[in-house]
Amino acid sequence: MSVKEISILLGSALEFSEVLPVLVIFLMRKSKNYPFLFYEQLIVFLLVLAGILLQLSGFWNLPVYHMIGLVELGLLYGFYHRQIRFSLPMHTTFGLVFIGYIVNSLFFETVFLRNNFNTFGRSGACFFLLFLGIYYLYVVYKEEKEITLYKSTVFWINAGLMFYFGSSFFTYLLSSSILSQEISNLFSMAWLLIPLATFVKNIIISLAIGFTREDTGTGGDMAAVSSYENI
Repeated sequence: MSVKEISILLGSALEFSEVLPVLVIFLMRKSKNYPFLFYEQLIVFLLVLAGILLQLSGFWNLPVYHMIGLVELGLLYGFYHRQIRFSLPMHTTFGLVFIGYIVNSLFFETVFLRNNFNTFGRSGACFFLLFLGIYYLYVVYKEEKEITLYKSTVFWINAGLMFYFGSSFFTYLLSSSILSQEISNLFSMAWLLIPLATFVKNIIISLAIGFTREDTGTGGDMAAVSSYENI
């Protein structure tokens, strides 16, 4: 077994951690507080499971990973919108990124060709969601709300998401090279950065939901700043 195959196998095992936040949200009965996050984690976990089963069966599984990026983009935008209430310019930007992702997957880095990872689609979606995480922090600062950050569930969820997207951005950007047959075994280990970031993200989110209590209403603990609609 090559180093590249070992890195993919280990990465697949780490990606099973996507189920951890799903279990915590379900057991803590907080699916109504964080519906977009709950369904994003659940659908991504099921897609990861499907991708691994397809890979083990010797079938083509890259279309599954095209779908994962689209699910993350759509549902996590919904998660942030539930906290901040974006206005038309942000909705328009999201629409362009979402449509661009689909167009890229269909016509450029097409899902219909084997071994054709959607490098620009995933990295673009990653950058946009990272921007939303930064914008969330800007809103907290701008509104000057009295929030105890270490008790704030959404603050720590956002921290986990920002860690994941910040750590994964350049790996996605270089994914075509990393997954190619010509690169060295050492460089192929770079692909492990994404599942490692996924694992850390899921641990942070699970701990945030399980051990923080600053939840006000069904909008989560940032319902107080949800009227901020300048962007």
